[in-house]
Amino acid sequence: MLNRAVFYMKFRLLAEYFHKIEDTASRLEMTRILSELFKKIDAEEIDKVLYLLQGRLAPQYVKIDFGLGEKLVVRAATEALQLDKKLFFKKFQDEGDAGRAVEYFKQSIVSMHERDMTISEVFTKLEELAKSSGDGSQERKLAILAELIQTLDALSARYIVRIPTNTLRLGFSDMTILDAFSWMIKGDKSLRPAIEAAYLVRPDLGYLGATLKKSGEKGVAHVEPTVFTPILMMRAQRVGNIDEIF
Repeated sequence: MLNRAVFYMKFRLLAEYFHKIEDTASRLEMTRILSELFKKIDAEEIDKVLYLLQGRLAPQYVKIDFGLGEKLVVRAATEALQLDKKLFFKKFQDEGDAGRAVEYFKQSIVSMHERDMTISEVFTKLEELAKSSGDGSQERKLAILAELIQTLDALSARYIVRIPTNTLRLGFSDMTILDAFSWMIKGDKSLRPAIEAAYLVRPDLGYLGATLKKSGEKGVAHVEPTVFTPILMMRAQRVGNIDEIF
């Protein structure tokens, strides 16, 4: 079993890892960065981190719609940073990225509300945003995003805007994460086949990450299908006789 971390990670540190990954073209280097991140995270938070790395709050097969359009993001940013909408929108158009526009203005604004939030705190706020529905939900979503922009540092604000707008796009696949899991445990890719076998019957990266942190290599060996979780079909392989199939 792996030694558990003794602290809850700040979202600021996670944003730094997002930045490293975003600036990396090499899949091997991405794998190294991800495995380094996974080693640092507490077992109770790794599932949240894995979903956030995908720009999500749950596994891929769970549909979650943040319900945030471009106009609402612009409004949240301008209200949070007390900016003229035209000024912000021009920077947004120049960058082609609301996250970078928010980061740009946030760097030059001193906020009395700014503080370090944990990953769990940010995750909870994003859940509130996503689950908000009914009368007044748009205003509640606006208020939550504006609060996060105000509270987080400039780099974190870049990514907190991208997550609910589905524009995180860090450039790695689920397979890269599976490799990083193996590197986290073994320091190489040797555990990848066993982890991938578990992933095919339980394609939930958050669950697998938590299992590996809590139970190590033995944990994934006992992963089984569960009701309402889709199974990914494996590619067929030739075998010599009917006994091998069973």
